[in-house]
This record gives sequence, structure tokens and C-alpha cells, in this order.
Amino acid sequence: MFRRVKIVIFLLVLVILSYEAVKPTLYHVDIAQEEMKIKADLNEIQIMPGSHLKKMDVMTKSDRTNVEKKFVAFFSYQEINDYYENEMKRLGWDKVEEKDIKIWGKDKGSKEIRYRKNDREIYLYYRAADQSGDDFWTYAIGASWKL
Repeated sequence: MFRRVKIVIFLLVLVILSYEAVKPTLYHVDIAQEEMKIKADLNEIQIMPGSHLKKMDVMTKSDRTNVEKKFVAFFSYQEINDYYENEMKRLGWDKVEEKDIKIWGKDKGSKEIRYRKNDREIYLYYRAADQSGDDFWTYAIGASWKL
């Protein structure tokens, strides 16, 4: 009896892992193409003058992809928000959400703004100024896609 239970559990795990591996194929999705669309959306955006690209992160899995550009800039949240609000309007993106982001339960001034155009979404994340170390950046612009 115990052996049968082990076999059933093994088969269930095998089926679940197999489904996850072929899920994009079942839905006829090309992850690389979705990543290219996201990069094209982000590349349309004219970066705020005085900002410097620190790094670009790309995370792709079988059912999702995320592209994020991180910038260093010495501007206030309001200056960054005003610039990108105008830039996103120019490109036809609608602002759909703006919220405060708490870090370890504390409000240190970080913000997130989301924009939508058709079925796509872009976010702007403003990071509070009390950072140090090698991972210093002021704001990030990114987009993700998930099956």
C-alpha cells in the first residue's frame, strides 16, 4: 500500500512538472517574442535628461518575463514623476495607479506608478534616498508579462 502511494505521488509530480514545461507551447506563446515586445515598449520611452542607466535586469522563465532598467538621478520624486507622466502621455500610456511602497514596514518615501496601454503595463518605481552600497539607484522603469 505504501509503495503505491509513493508511485502515485511520483506520477503526480511528474505530470505537474511536465505541464509547467510545456505550458507556453500549449498557449502558443513565444517567450522570446514577449521579451522583445517589452524591450520595445521600454526603448520608446525617452529617459529623463540627467539620468544615467545603472543596469538592466532581464528575468525570463517558461511562463513569464520581466525587464527592468535602473537609473541613477539626482532629482526629487516629484521631478521624476512629472517628467515621466508627460512622457508616458506622449506615448499613449494611461496612468492607472500610484502608491506608496513600504520598506520593512516603514514609509521611507518610495513610490510605484503603473501605466497601461492596451494589454500591456509599465511601472516606474522611485526608490527612497536612504540607500548605500553598490546597489544604489534612484528609480527603475520596467515591464513584465505573465502567462
